[in-house]
Amino acid sequence: MKSPEILIKKLKKSWANAKQRASLLSGEAFPMTLSIGSSKPEHVGSAELKAHLLAWQQMDERQIGQVIWQDKKFAKLSAAIACPIQWRLDGMNQWCHAVDDALIDAEARQLLAIYQHPWVLKQSNHPALPNQLAILVQHKDELMAMGVDEIIALLILVSVLQPRCADGLPMRALTVPILTQYAQLDDDASRYLQALSLDSKYFERHKTLITKLLDVRFAGAVSAHGLAEFLGVSSQTGWVRLYETQTPPKWLNFRHLRVLASELDAAVMPFDSVLIIENEQCLHLLPPLPDVLVILGAGNHLSWLAGQAWQSKKLYYWGDIDTWGLKILADAKLMQSHIRPVMMDWQTLHAHRHLAVTEPKSVMQPPIGLDADELYLFDYLGEHGLRLEQEFLSVEWVHQALNQIGLK
Repeated sequence: MKSPEILIKKLKKSWANAKQRASLLSGEAFPMTLSIGSSKPEHVGSAELKAHLLAWQQMDERQIGQVIWQDKKFAKLSAAIACPIQWRLDGMNQWCHAVDDALIDAEARQLLAIYQHPWVLKQSNHPALPNQLAILVQHKDELMAMGVDEIIALLILVSVLQPRCADGLPMRALTVPILTQYAQLDDDASRYLQALSLDSKYFERHKTLITKLLDVRFAGAVSAHGLAEFLGVSSQTGWVRLYETQTPPKWLNFRHLRVLASELDAAVMPFDSVLIIENEQCLHLLPPLPDVLVILGAGNHLSWLAGQAWQSKKLYYWGDIDTWGLKILADAKLMQSHIRPVMMDWQTLHAHRHLAVTEPKSVMQPPIGLDADELYLFDYLGEHGLRLEQEFLSVEWVHQALNQIGLK
């Protein structure tokens, strides 16, 4: 005999499984019939059987699904008694009513709103859509941080992206008109896309999800070649700024030089120490740093750092104190494990807490490569949605921090 509590626990457990979630939300799992089990002769007259029957009678009275009863005769009794044998749930509303879990209910409503959205219903005959919806369900944590309209816009965007549609532009230059110039869209779809904010980090934030959704359309070609190559994004990793703080410059012909990051070669650089700075707006904070090469504005384009020649350099990284800055730091550490973070710690955040702002979108998963203190900071920033941009640190703090690590 299975009590309502046992079967409800089973329902909750099924929500943790992505395939079962997709089956629930698509309606394929319904009608759902759960076996309650039979009462055995030794249970007759026992307190256990009375409690079992009462529990299922209460479920019946509360109209939580449909309890199916069957008269059963026992040798010890002169008359048959009605025993619950099955519990039937006919749809997602009944399923949520049965589970009665606030968190699951919120997730189910968000995801169900996608399945029941007018644009999705209009596309119901599209062969790729069921698998794409199942992929969305796998990423429920990412989706819960988005609005339904934003999710639908993402689906529409993925439905119109084509191979090489970026035509050599860098990723951050991609806009909706560029990506959809050859697409035939109705007015509703166009409105959703026009409202989509394709900022410079949009594809970075949703790279995994977009890749998987496109793989459904293009038979795995996107993950095989990489999203950037599939879209036809420029192979150039962008321009960076090289800078020597001392006057006159000791090694560079000019104090400021712009070069393609893809052309950076540590083997031909005479500097032993290199300070890599995420953004360019920090020059006013730097003290004179003799014999230090400063590389500014690399952002999250650090693939050039994987070169073996960088292993012989003393590397320092300074980025924003937000989840994205720490993700970039983690990527850098995976390429050069000896790289040392600068002013990306709890002490710096605490000293400048009044200058922190809201981070619009946080990285969902803790990146591989961070140490315990950095992971703690990552979790804190994500939980509170905080960003401390590096250009707002005080001059005194920057000078002292660089001096402490021997950059002076």
